[in-house]
Amino acid sequence: MCCVRVQESSFKPELAELRSVLESYSFVRLHPDSFLHIPIQEIGIVCDDPKDRSEITRGRLAEFITQAHRPLLDFPKFHIVLGPVNSFADAVFLDVHDGGWLSRIHRRLLDFVPVLPNTRFPYLPHLSLGHYDRTAPIGNLPAVLAEWRDRPIGEFVVEHVDVVTIDMDETFPPFQLEHEFALGATRATGTFPTRPEPHVD
Repeated sequence: MCCVRVQESSFKPELAELRSVLESYSFVRLHPDSFLHIPIQEIGIVCDDPKDRSEITRGRLAEFITQAHRPLLDFPKFHIVLGPVNSFADAVFLDVHDGGWLSRIHRRLLDFVPVLPNTRFPYLPHLSLGHYDRTAPIGNLPAVLAEWRDRPIGEFVVEHVDVVTIDMDETFPPFQLEHEFALGATRATGTFPTRPEPHVD
């Protein structure tokens, strides 16, 4: 997976308050600090003998990294604001405000991924805080989350995008770093060129 890993230092004290409230609901399974990340693009399940469409070899992963390395150097470092809180049908998450840079990186990576995403949903940058037990009634949780609907929860500058692998047999496994794409390594500035105004004598 390509993602932006988010450090604990990026968050405001409001995150601890929000987590404490979420923890009081038995159907919410919170993500640990080590698992907090903003997904950008799934790459595939790495295995020795791929048989399924979603499976790739380690060699194919290395090929993806090689192909994507130079294009990603042209992306600048950029600022992200995390929050307010939001919710999918199966997960509570933080909105990500990044000026559109993660979506641009996502679209660029589609040129190199071994397995194109098979989903009807568009890419939405987000940071999941926890997942819901599908058998549990959601009760008053939406009303409770409303308290954080106008509050930023954190911010930081994205300096690199990581390729990580995880052990699919573990719950919230540690990320194994495979590669780090450094941003801002070229003369990219994070701005777009504009056409000059016509000269009038």
